[in-house]
Amino acid sequence: ILRPLKCYFIFHKDVVDKNLIPKGAEHDSRHLSRIIGQLWKNLSEDEKAYYCCRALEKRKRHEELYPDYVYQPQRRATEIKKR
Repeated sequence: ILRPLKCYFIFHKDVVDKNLIPKGAEHDSRHLSRIIGQLWKNLSEDEKAYYCCRALEKRKRHEELYPDYVYQPQRRATEIKKR
């Protein structure tokens, strides 16, 4: 079960889905994340509130679908390095 998205990640998804990245920008993930981060920082509080409201709706919906869900992070198994 995936956790519900936070405000920023909903914004990130919208920007990518609506192709709002400036023309001529590199399309590797590091560069895109920097651009989208700048766009997020430049949003007004009202615009950010819109995305936070959507995140809250998604969180409530998630709680309805999975009432007993508790986030339990799992450590990844790491390989033992040989010297």
